[in-house]
Amino acid sequence: MIIAVVFSPDGTRIASGSVDRTVRVWDAMSGAEIIVLQGHASTITTLAFSPRGTQVVSGSRDCTLRVWDVLSGAEVCPVLQGHAGVVTALAFSPSGTRIVSGARDRTLRVWDIMSGTEVVPAMVGHMHPADAVAFSPDGTRILSSSGRNQTYRVWNVKTGLQVSQPDLQVYDFVNVSTKRINGYRNGWLSIYPRTLLSPNSLL
Repeated sequence: MIIAVVFSPDGTRIASGSVDRTVRVWDAMSGAEIIVLQGHASTITTLAFSPRGTQVVSGSRDCTLRVWDVLSGAEVCPVLQGHAGVVTALAFSPSGTRIVSGARDRTLRVWDIMSGTEVVPAMVGHMHPADAVAFSPDGTRILSSSGRNQTYRVWNVKTGLQVSQPDLQVYDFVNVSTKRINGYRNGWLSIYPRTLLSPNSLL
């Protein structure tokens, strides 16, 4: 059973993670399998490509992260260990040198890929696990969303401290340039600062 899928930034590859504990990279045009990445001890729960598409990070029910070279299949840094729960969300920084992860232990952690170490203390504040994370375009902030209680938080990457907890309740989010897009359970999208889109307007 496949649990997680993600496109590479250029759309030419797809990575999938499943209960068989493997990450598989596929050619998006032909559907051919390019490589199988093995090492996790349990189900793959979340994936993210690096900005250049040369690396993919995987999170697992084994509470660890692994960063892979998608061409050679080699792990590019030590196994990232520190979470005390299933890894639920991942994102690369715009520079591709750091990764933010969220887990069922309700913490966020920021990792340096070269050293395999955490760069700030664990970020604590969510009452439920974060199920989506993203860096701001300039890499200085992190947004994290907890769909269970429909809240999100903004964090300072250098200090690991929470910047704000807006009152707006959201289900999911992504960053687009200087705007923020929020997606709701009722199918609406809001593009801040100005636009609100209904499901029908997206067809």
